[in-house]
Amino acid sequence: QYHHVSNNTPAITSVTPEQFSAHLTLIQELDIEVIPLEEMLELVSSNENAPKALSNKIGAITFDDGYSSIYHNAYPLLKKRNIPFTVFVNPKAIDDGHSGQMSWDQLREMENHGATIANHTQHHHHLLNRLEDESKEAWLTRTRIDYQQAQQRLKMELSKPKKWLAYPYGEFDENLKELLKQDGYLGISQQSGGVNYTV
Repeated sequence: QYHHVSNNTPAITSVTPEQFSAHLTLIQELDIEVIPLEEMLELVSSNENAPKALSNKIGAITFDDGYSSIYHNAYPLLKKRNIPFTVFVNPKAIDDGHSGQMSWDQLREMENHGATIANHTQHHHHLLNRLEDESKEAWLTRTRIDYQQAQQRLKMELSKPKKWLAYPYGEFDENLKELLKQDGYLGISQQSGGVNYTV
């Protein structure tokens, strides 16, 4: 799971293009099969298949936030090696022309070459933070509107966006998890440690 692939962005959320290339080489040398995130999610989503799936040397590559360095520095390396990947984007940042964001044309190009594009919310707010005096119901309604607006934009601009949501900052709780489930979304987070079907 990556953010920036650049020499000129904060080190805490970045790898250099050289480091990213080295990661891909190491993956290849270790004989790890990189599969589409969709396949990975299917493999780990059932109690029956998860143990068998996770005994194999497989992985998936994802990027959060839709930074232009993904298009310029990571995408050519992934395309050359025919490696699938997923990018989670914030449509409002794209529409507002924020510096360092990919364009819809760049996202469409990557999608046409096998990338998966998915939802990272409209505004990239920390979803666990409620507004002052905001009730639980109002908080969940506001959150639902946010990710549904993002999904609408993805559907307008792209041919096959997934109904997945990468939680901004990787954080969620059971309320958010249940909200997404009600709407038919799969929530994806950043967690250290082993992967299993109960997370």
